[in-house]
Amino acid sequence: MTVDNLQLDHWEIWAVDENGILGFVIDPAESLREMSAAIDEYMGAEHDSMGELEALRKFRDATYDLQGALEAGFPYPITKA
Repeated sequence: MTVDNLQLDHWEIWAVDENGILGFVIDPAESLREMSAAIDEYMGAEHDSMGELEALRKFRDATYDLQGALEAGFPYPITKA
């Protein structure tokens, strides 16, 4: 198997675990973008609505993706305001 045989979506990055197994995680910068978008969605949703719940679910999922990338050894992305 070579790199040419593997295809990732643009938001995924390669990771190798402690056992040498190749895998992928979501790019930490993409996770932060998703978290920011989810907060914006939450703030714009009607109070006590399904929109709020969906935004919180998206934030939770992006948080887990960020955690996975950090645990795989990728650095926390530094962004400039």
